[in-house]
Amino acid sequence: MRVWGLSTGTPAGEPLTGHTSGVAAVAAVVLPDGRPIAVTGDRGGVVRVWDLHTGTPVGAPLAGVSARALAVHLGHRPLVVLAGDGLTLAELHIEPASGATAP
Repeated sequence: MRVWGLSTGTPAGEPLTGHTSGVAAVAAVVLPDGRPIAVTGDRGGVVRVWDLHTGTPVGAPLAGVSARALAVHLGHRPLVVLAGDGLTLAELHIEPASGATAP
């Protein structure tokens, strides 16, 4: 998966690697500590979370989930909504970056 700079129209960093089949869905959000993340789902049933500042995965992948559409909601309980062969809700647990404080 590749991240693009919207103002420049050029790739931002190296491609994010880790999926073994084509990415079918992407959602992005900025965490309360200011970090932008992306949640991606591939056609093989794997969902990954990425720190877009570092280009690295956050936590272990979630396997066995059909995700053809994704949404992230940062309400009282951060949730990821995965839609594919059915509808799944997954609670999003990401530790704040070191030295960061949530508002």
